[in-house]
Amino acid sequence: MTKSQLLQTYTVLDSPAKARFLAVLSNQLTVFMREEYDESLDLIRRVKRLMGANELQHHLSSELRHFLEEDTNRYPDEVLLNILLEKARHYELSNQLQQALIRTTKIFQES
Repeated sequence: MTKSQLLQTYTVLDSPAKARFLAVLSNQLTVFMREEYDESLDLIRRVKRLMGANELQHHLSSELRHFLEEDTNRYPDEVLLNILLEKARHYELSNQLQQALIRTTKIFQES
């Protein structure tokens, strides 16, 4: 999913749908992070990636809270998506975030 496709998918949603999207994305990201449980992987890399997963979860849950509390003091859509993509890139989680975004989008299309 390209950044432009992600923007097209997310920005057209109303606030309740954005909150649901963020909740589903957060859940899906945890699924794809389970590969880090593999103790045969390099420990330093695992720690870095788990730190990144925590950073992504922090941003997702923070934005979700803003929607649930109807707080308009939140990131603009494009800024939030840029933060998520940049954090994923920095922590070598682009593939996991991409997979979670694809699955989240499919869930939305099916409902």
